[in-house]
Amino acid sequence: MQVLHEHIAKLAQVITPRHKDLRIPKIYRYECPWPSAQAELISISAYKTPRDKVACVIRCATTIMNLLSLAAAAAERGVPAADDFMPVFVFVIIKVNFNFS
Repeated sequence: MQVLHEHIAKLAQVITPRHKDLRIPKIYRYECPWPSAQAELISISAYKTPRDKVACVIRCATTIMNLLSLAAAAAERGVPAADDFMPVFVFVIIKVNFNFS
């Protein structure tokens, strides 16, 4: 577990929404670093059952999708797809793990 934590900490030092491997479209970066989604994941350690932990992750994902949908609507784009969601979700996970180590 320590090795994973150290790897995520190194990633958090270099990862940005503009990182070439994430490729988060510019229209979705206005809410960066998505603090409301991070707040959902921060509380995951307070939950004890797998069901509660999954519900926490679902709330985080829903928050991200809501924010992306608002940005897409403002830019008059369609509904965000998985290709829009996943890079933001990965970014949020990395930042939450680094900030609360």
